[in-house]
Amino acid sequence: MKPCILLYVYGKLAYAYMAFNLAMSIRYANIDATIKFCASENIYSRLPEGFLAYFDKTAVISESHLFHNRWAGLDYCYAKLNMFNYFEPGTVNIFMDADSLVNNAHGFNSFVDEARRCGLIFGSYLYTNRDEILDWGCHIGSYWRFFKFEPYNIYAKAVSSYIMGFAEDFKPSSIIPLYLTFLENRECYANWLGGVPDELIWEIYCNTVHPYVMSEEFHRNRIHQRIYSEGVFFAVPPYKYNKDELFSYFFLTSSGDFPKVFRSIMDARIYGISQAMGMPFGCLYHKKSDFSLLEGYYEGRGRVIQDFYEKRGGWK
Repeated sequence: MKPCILLYVYGKLAYAYMAFNLAMSIRYANIDATIKFCASENIYSRLPEGFLAYFDKTAVISESHLFHNRWAGLDYCYAKLNMFNYFEPGTVNIFMDADSLVNNAHGFNSFVDEARRCGLIFGSYLYTNRDEILDWGCHIGSYWRFFKFEPYNIYAKAVSSYIMGFAEDFKPSSIIPLYLTFLENRECYANWLGGVPDELIWEIYCNTVHPYVMSEEFHRNRIHQRIYSEGVFFAVPPYKYNKDELFSYFFLTSSGDFPKVFRSIMDARIYGISQAMGMPFGCLYHKKSDFSLLEGYYEGRGRVIQDFYEKRGGWK
């Protein structure tokens, strides 16, 4: 059964149109996978008619997976951690952040195979020994004591979740109770009152549950080495690759908060793909801090997609 790529968006409308770009790049790369688009109701209800027809499967994210009584308003960390509720059963599920682009099919099958073999795999992570502290904030000792990390010889740190792979029917159901427990402990939570990064929770999860991907046996002799899955690149300046190298070697690129130089690279990339496919692109890329100011722009891109759909009489 072919893998499922999960595009999972909530909060800002911008993410839906970036997910459209990502889906188009997946099609262009001829990756054989089911593309599933999941969105919160505030996004789903505002999408143009032709938009959803471009995905193989769609779903509305339940309000209960976005909000809880320990947080005022939408909890972005809680929402992302709930993505496993939308996995397709019986196949490998690959989560990709909406603000990513697939460049080619190189490395994708290797990532799927590793997810199937290991149960859980991340885009990148670092190993350290038990004598060093983990990353993420000033209260590492609190995490260590509160969550009672097992005395493994190595630990995972700085887990990056912009792409994650899960084996067939692997559902980390304990991740949500772990996060809610985290919020109950003020000493752990004090450094993250503005919003908790989901990578921190995954890091605690991995060092508590210790799935096979984090085992000493699997990554023997890799202490202090940054582990990047084959073909995955996360753009953090300064860049040591030019755009041609990025798009030829790496199957996936993601840009975080879209530094200006990388925005232009991704804009050119998605425009070129749309021209080659004879399709509209979802949007150009902007700083995340500007998303709320650009609602009209993203609404406009939706009208472009709908007009294209109506004139063409459907996706072909």
